[in-house]
Amino acid sequence: MNAKRRKIAFLILFPLVSIIAIMTSLLINKQITIVEKSSLVEENEEEKVAERVTGIPMIVTVAPQNAYEDLPFSYIVKVADSDSPTEDISLRIVEGPSWMDLRNGYELYGIPVITGDETVKVVVEVSDGIHETTQTFYLLIHRENEDAN
Repeated sequence: MNAKRRKIAFLILFPLVSIIAIMTSLLINKQITIVEKSSLVEENEEEKVAERVTGIPMIVTVAPQNAYEDLPFSYIVKVADSDSPTEDISLRIVEGPSWMDLRNGYELYGIPVITGDETVKVVVEVSDGIHETTQTFYLLIHRENEDAN
């Protein structure tokens, strides 16, 4: 398979795999439950709605998949936790390229450099001091002179 086809396959399959992994994680960690809507709104309604259960910090943004060599990269990570204010939630880079740093608490930032592999693995962890959650994603670094097609 040539490089262009690998990139296309990556760009199509990665978001699907990410969504499946997130949903599986939510179900395994039992963070979603069903409650009767009547307990949330009017007493006579019998419909059911999903309600997020509490306590575990979550990364609610979808990570970018592309970056460009020698151009600034920025990913602002949005977090949520039902029992902790945002300012009490910390973020750290568990694994990532040497050019990537954490800026202003929630921004992954850097100038991408290609050092062999054009795809880099990034793992970030969000913590409320009690619970942690990680987000893993792969970032495809495009060469500066590479055709965008």
